[in-house]
Amino acid sequence: MTNINLRELFDGAIQYYLKVTPGTHCRVTRGDRWIFVSDDEYLRDYDKRKNTRTLSRKKQIMRANSHREKLQWEAKKEGIDLKCGSYIMVFMKHMPKSWKKGIRKPGKRDLMAWKPMKSKPDVDNYYKKLADSLLKEDSEIWCCAPLKIWIPDEIEEGTFFINVPEMFEFIVDYLKEKLRDIALFS
Repeated sequence: MTNINLRELFDGAIQYYLKVTPGTHCRVTRGDRWIFVSDDEYLRDYDKRKNTRTLSRKKQIMRANSHREKLQWEAKKEGIDLKCGSYIMVFMKHMPKSWKKGIRKPGKRDLMAWKPMKSKPDVDNYYKKLADSLLKEDSEIWCCAPLKIWIPDEIEEGTFFINVPEMFEFIVDYLKEKLRDIALFS
């Protein structure tokens, strides 16, 4: 098994920066079709009568579709092609405005910049939205390491991709060696 210098590996890798705020997957069912043939006034009345949130559901789906189109447009403009299949994906989000910056001592915004985003939405929802938006068949990505991090305000929100097929090969070689050792001692 060979050693990997990650800095050299990443510097030589194909990289993309999709400057669109990461969004989450929105599940749409066949049952949602009827709300798009109904006008908003009817849906408001329907929501009052049935105590539902159909109109807000319609708006949620419309926002999700708009975000998907923006992702597709930006990816096409930047020439992003995810068919290579092996990626580290870093979803980068700004910290909440309610977090304060430090004046005399570091504030939460100062401390959390470039740290893992351990809050909702889940990283798999970001990944699902991206894969469904940019690929006809999301099975084309066969190796993915998704991360989500907080970034300072001066950096633009988006998703950074690093295509590292050598990382996959390194992991497979490592597993072969490790599992062979385990099998020998079992």
